[in-house]
Amino acid sequence: MSDHDAILVDHSSVDLSVDLAPWSDLIPATASIIAVDRLANVYLRRPDKGVLMLDVHFGVVEELAQLESDFEREFAGSDLGLHIRGLLRDSVAYDVKPKTGEVLVFTPPVALGGDLTASTAMAMKLKTALHLLGHIFLKTREMPPGSRIDHLTVNGRRP
Repeated sequence: MSDHDAILVDHSSVDLSVDLAPWSDLIPATASIIAVDRLANVYLRRPDKGVLMLDVHFGVVEELAQLESDFEREFAGSDLGLHIRGLLRDSVAYDVKPKTGEVLVFTPPVALGGDLTASTAMAMKLKTALHLLGHIFLKTREMPPGSRIDHLTVNGRRP
C-alpha cells in the first residue's frame, strides 16, 4: 500500500444523497465524490473540475484545488496529508489502529469541544462515522458557541 493510499479510504459505499445529506446545503448539487480521507473528510469534484473538501468535523466546505489533477498530485504532501499521516502514526501509541474502511473520529467530537489529537481518536467504520458526525452537525449547527449539551459545550470553532 502506498503512502497516498494509507491516508485515503474506500468510499465506494458512500451515497452522496444519503450519507452526506446533513451537509447537502453546503455541497454543490452536481458535485461527485472523488476521495475520502482517514478523518472522514470528503473530497468532491465540482462541475468545473475543481476540488472541494467537506470537513465533516467542522461542518465546512473549502476549495482545495482548481483542477482534480492538481489535487491528486499535491494531496499526499500537503499540510492536511501530513497532518492525517501524523495522527495515524501517533494514534498507534493509544492502541488505535484503523482497519480497512475505518476512519478516525474524536471523543468528544470537535463540534462539542473535542480536539483532533491522537489521544482523543478512535477508529470507526466510515458510514457509521458519517452518520454520527452528520447527526451532531445537524443538532449543533444553529447553536451559538458556549451552548451546553449535557456536560459538553458547543465550541463553534471553524478552521
